[in-house]
Amino acid sequence: MFTEGLKAEWWCWLGRRKVKKRDYQSALLYFQRAVSLLPDSVYSHCYMGYCHNALEQYEEAVKSYDHALQIKPDSAYAHG
Repeated sequence: MFTEGLKAEWWCWLGRRKVKKRDYQSALLYFQRAVSLLPDSVYSHCYMGYCHNALEQYEEAVKSYDHALQIKPDSAYAHG
């Protein structure tokens, strides 16, 4: 479990770097890898929603944000 957490943090870090460069397709792949390791990561689901939104995939963005809200309804990331 500890190594999965570290790997997920690594994928999130790489995803955030891609978001800064506005490479949303690559960032989305990194956040999907993070979610595959830690499915209850609200942070990763919200960034996936952000990437989907930037790629104009609005239905997928809503699904990602909804999933994040199901995991943790009071999350500031999911409401932002």
